[in-house]
Amino acid sequence: MNIVYEQHFLLFIVCACAAVLGFLGCKAYIYLWNFFASASKTPTGYGVIATIIVFCLSLAFGFEAVIYFQLFVLLIFTLAYWFDDLVNLSPFIRTCFSLILALWLINLSSLSLYDFEKANTIFLLVSLLFIYLTLVNFINFCDGADLNLATLIILYGIGCSFVLPLSHPLLIIALLWSFFTFGFGCRNFIPKTIYLGDSGSFSFAGIIFISILMNLEPSSNASPTIFIPLAFPLLDNTFVIIYRILRRENLLTRNFYQLYQRIQINKKTGFLYLLPQIQNFILCWLGVLLLTKMGFNDELATLISIALVTPFVYFTCFYLWGGLSSLRLNKIL
Repeated sequence: MNIVYEQHFLLFIVCACAAVLGFLGCKAYIYLWNFFASASKTPTGYGVIATIIVFCLSLAFGFEAVIYFQLFVLLIFTLAYWFDDLVNLSPFIRTCFSLILALWLINLSSLSLYDFEKANTIFLLVSLLFIYLTLVNFINFCDGADLNLATLIILYGIGCSFVLPLSHPLLIIALLWSFFTFGFGCRNFIPKTIYLGDSGSFSFAGIIFISILMNLEPSSNASPTIFIPLAFPLLDNTFVIIYRILRRENLLTRNFYQLYQRIQINKKTGFLYLLPQIQNFILCWLGVLLLTKMGFNDELATLISIALVTPFVYFTCFYLWGGLSSLRLNKIL
């Protein structure tokens, strides 16, 4: 029993350190950015600091070597990807970074592709690469407003804490990210102060990807419900991509069609744009609890809950706050 209390106390102390470092590091990063990079541009790329801090603090918990290898590789690639925040790398270079990292993480994972038939192996590999590219880009789209990406990260940590034991590496990593982001959020809520940036989105997508790889392992005891926070941004970005394709727009150009951006444009009040993803998270979890009580397993309950709740919350909020009618979907269709 004393060992359990010691583990809980250690986790509490380390998470508190992550929050303090997340907050204090902002001031130092802003100073260094303005001095060495650009005083006229809002400091961005703070996600690279999150990656370094999370890796260092995770050393206190004695994970398996393979997890540290994955986190270290992610750290190295995030440091390289940080140059995108400095000089805006081309989409081709960013894609190459993402593909190489995904392949390396798959190789380091305990997921054995040799256990599948050749055709299934190729399909799984291509699917995993596509998933990581999608995660990097979709999560990056969330970083266009203060606290939006921070809210997603914190919701992910909360979701993990619902279903994973406190000793599980995924939970510890998610909590470290969440507490660091909480400290960062105490600065980020001030408009145009500091952003996690492309490197932050890249790194957090890597954490989600590692979680997916662990879930695919036969011995995994993780629940798919930890991915509920991703449902809302995935639907949001899918809707925007389809909308832009129908309008024949260049998908590589900047847009302001994401729901949180539409709410900012139409309402211009406080942090209302954070509410939809929080609502979706709560309602999806309530749906999962209800469905599991009815006898559904976690996988099916999660899928049904997301399929029913997320579109309802998304389009309701878009209609009420995002000016859905102003997009003139009827003329496009």
